[in-house]
Amino acid sequence: VSSVFTVAVGSPHHIDIDTQPNVTVAAANPLPVQPVITVRDLGGNLVRAADSRVFVELITAGSPVALHGQTIMTPVQGEVKYTDLVVNVAGSYRLTFTSDGIINATSIPYNVTVGPPSHLRVE
Repeated sequence: VSSVFTVAVGSPHHIDIDTQPNVTVAAANPLPVQPVITVRDLGGNLVRAADSRVFVELITAGSPVALHGQTIMTPVQGEVKYTDLVVNVAGSYRLTFTSDGIINATSIPYNVTVGPPSHLRVE
């Protein structure tokens, strides 16, 4: 017979990507599948008390390209749900999620295609 004991969630250890942006999207349009990340402890438990800001950045193999939308967010109950991330330049990209003092996460690649024409220029 053992004594009653409590198992507590540990401190933030790493970021998990629960929803990957694994889609193709036309440039200048929000990702149709926006990423959702969670902050986990060493055992993989959700750290609901995590409150350190999470930064998302675009990884590209070529010239730097800007990621638009809300790129710095604070977890709510250990989770960050992005809603408005946009890339304006066609190419293949990955997203990296970082937060101070914990292990980062990088998404699988996704593609941005050339968008529809926005205007006609006559010379």
